[in-house]
Formats: sequence, C-alpha cells, structure tokens
Amino acid sequence: MFISTGVSLLGAQPSGGGLWTPADVTTTAWYDASDSSTVTVSGTDVTAWADKSGNGYNATQTGSENPTYATALVNGLNSIEFGTLGSANRGYGFLDQQALGSALCGVKYAIIGHHARYNGQTQNQVVGAVSGGSVGNSNAVLHLGYDNSTRLRLGQFSNDLDDTIPAYSSLQPVADNVITGLNRAAGKLVSLNGGEYIATNNNTTDLTVGGNSGFAIGRFSGNYYNFAGRINELVFFNFEVLDALYQKVEGYLAWKWGTEASLPFSHPYKSAAPTT
Repeated sequence: MFISTGVSLLGAQPSGGGLWTPADVTTTAWYDASDSSTVTVSGTDVTAWADKSGNGYNATQTGSENPTYATALVNGLNSIEFGTLGSANRGYGFLDQQALGSALCGVKYAIIGHHARYNGQTQNQVVGAVSGGSVGNSNAVLHLGYDNSTRLRLGQFSNDLDDTIPAYSSLQPVADNVITGLNRAAGKLVSLNGGEYIATNNNTTDLTVGGNSGFAIGRFSGNYYNFAGRINELVFFNFEVLDALYQKVEGYLAWKWGTEASLPFSHPYKSAAPTT
C-alpha cells in the first residue's frame, strides 16, 4: 500500500528522510492548489484542477462561473476560491469529477482536506454529489462540509454524521481548517483540525453503488448550494484508512498550510510535521 517516492511539495527531500507528503502513500485522488502546474486558468478563472495521484481524476469547471485562483493566499501558498468573500465575487463555479464519486461507492473511504468557509450558509459543502433520483435516498450523495453555521457534516443522506461547532462569524478572521471524513470498518468519523471538534459512530454502511455520480469539488447539489470558501488541498482514498495514515495526512496539511497551532495537544503531529 505504501510507496515512498522521495518527493515533497514542501521541498525536495531524499527518500527515507524528509517531510512526508501524500506522494509517499497510495492515494485515490489528490488536489493541491499550491502546485500551480496542476491548476489550469484563464486569467485568474480556474477551468481545471489536475489529480496528482496518477489516477486521472482531473476535475473540470462546469457552468457559467469559475472558481478563482488566488496567489500566495494561505501561508504564502496559492489557493482556489469559491463563492463570495465580502463584496468580492469569486464566482459560484464548481469542479466536476463524476468518476471519482463512483469510485467511492461500495467501499470504505476517506476524504481529508484543508479549507476555509466564507459564510455560514445552509449546505456549505466542500465536496458533494447529486444524481437525479438518488437525492434523498439513503446512503447516496456523499457530502462533506457544513449543514449550517454550527453543524459539521459527513453525509450519505439518511446516514449523516454531524458535530456541533462554533457558529461562523463574519466578524472573526477567516480560519483555515483541516477537515476529515472517514468511513471505516469501525464506523464513521468527521472532524475539524485533527480532532479539535470530532464525532464518531458505529455505522459502517457504504455508499450505494451508483448513488454518487455527479460528484464535484465546491458544490453540494446541482447548480446551487455551491461552496463559499477556499479549498487549499484535498486527498481522497477509496479504501479503509486507519488512524496512523489519516493523522499523518492531517499533520501534513496543518503544517504545510500553517494551521498546526489548531491541532489538539493529543494529536501525534502537534509538535512536528510527519517525516518519511
């Protein structure tokens, strides 16, 4: 399962000794806004976001609006903005990747990313899916993000896992967070910042095969309920991910994007980034 490439997006590192990145493990899909070679733009409008996993799950802009590529926005790194921030219209575009949605059905999975939300709107989902009659059907339409201002959600329709979080406030500085959603043999987990806020259950039901087409980055349902925020990086796995691996990804993301201070003291990468 584990592949050491010796490549680090935090700087080239020799194999066997350096900063760990998702290049050092088998991923299903990996989107990294800091890597400008993976982001196709027209001006500052994002038209495509390439998958770094090697599996070809490249996400493409759909609809009349585009996300925006922002230079040196987070910890000196580039990010992709969706929706609006104040009076600045970032475009309610989203990035389609239907094949990835299907790859997450009928299996255990993990989604781990780094992002910030720009408002407390209903259904402010970082990733989501819609497939005609699958809307409302149990264990279809995977989504990960926010059900409202105070509810974090990993959702499979009628099989949702929620956690209460502080309300979004436009009076506060926008905070970037690690977000984690897991479907494991022991049940599901959803958390922010490596367990700063966390909920688990023992429901092990997988997504219904065929119930997750139309999957997209920055959208929940159809051409509405689009994400308002920025997405810095996303890592997907379509197999069971246990503590050692998902916590390593969380540590990598937190240190890379400058939010390691938000990791709880119990997190194994609170004091230092993961290494190979």
